[in-house]
Amino acid sequence: MTDIHSNFQDVDRASETDAFFAFLDAANDLESIQSYRHRMLELCPVHLGQRVLDIGCGVGHATLDLEKRVGDGGSVTGVDKSETLIAEARRRAGVLSAPVDYRSGDACRLDFPDDHFDICRTERVLMYINAPEAAIDEMVRVLRPGGRFALFEFDYDNLVVDAEDEELTRRILRFVSRSIPSPWIGRQLRRLMLDRGAVNLEVLPHMITTPLEMFRRVVGGTVSDGVKRGAFEAAQIDRWWQDLERSESQGRFFSGFFGFVVCGQLAD
Repeated sequence: MTDIHSNFQDVDRASETDAFFAFLDAANDLESIQSYRHRMLELCPVHLGQRVLDIGCGVGHATLDLEKRVGDGGSVTGVDKSETLIAEARRRAGVLSAPVDYRSGDACRLDFPDDHFDICRTERVLMYINAPEAAIDEMVRVLRPGGRFALFEFDYDNLVVDAEDEELTRRILRFVSRSIPSPWIGRQLRRLMLDRGAVNLEVLPHMITTPLEMFRRVVGGTVSDGVKRGAFEAAQIDRWWQDLERSESQGRFFSGFFGFVVCGQLAD
């Protein structure tokens, strides 16, 4: 099984790139993800004629929606460090004849002038950066004075799943959290934006709930890697998954990925 967390840090080196497209498509279909995107747009509305930057755009799900909102007088630019994801985003935009400017690039070294965009947004990206402060600094640099931002990031120490073996579950979730470069970025966003002079901040907690299939996609590869490393015994992990499968078959399975929507603007 593909280790989503490890390979999202360098998609272009992964052997199963189609697995990332499928994962991002499945995530996009989750009602709880659509819900936080709706809240981001409510708190940081996108208007005709604006210039918008989507950092870590992936295959372009959110980017394509933003393009419809800015009209002919505006522009939407999607940036991702993965050439593979950018190529797929361009392919999808081409099918729809959507004039999105997709570029491969590093969030920590954006290739745009200062004060260039009216709105910057990112979701589920900063957690994969070892020094997310550098990416935030770049976002602030390219955002004009008074410009607005909309962010969503998980807090992976607050990942939950209802399982019988509490102690093993704690160990597994801790292992998953530690596999991510910046697992606390969700709880840190407000402070980091305040430190950079942001004003009118709004912070909304939000939980992404998933069926077992999606939960397995997110953590399964990491857990399998834990078995290979000797962090867990294969037999106990098999029993753990069997417990979750039994729970799912009974309509009782529950998992939640907790995060924060953080929106605001730069001072004029």
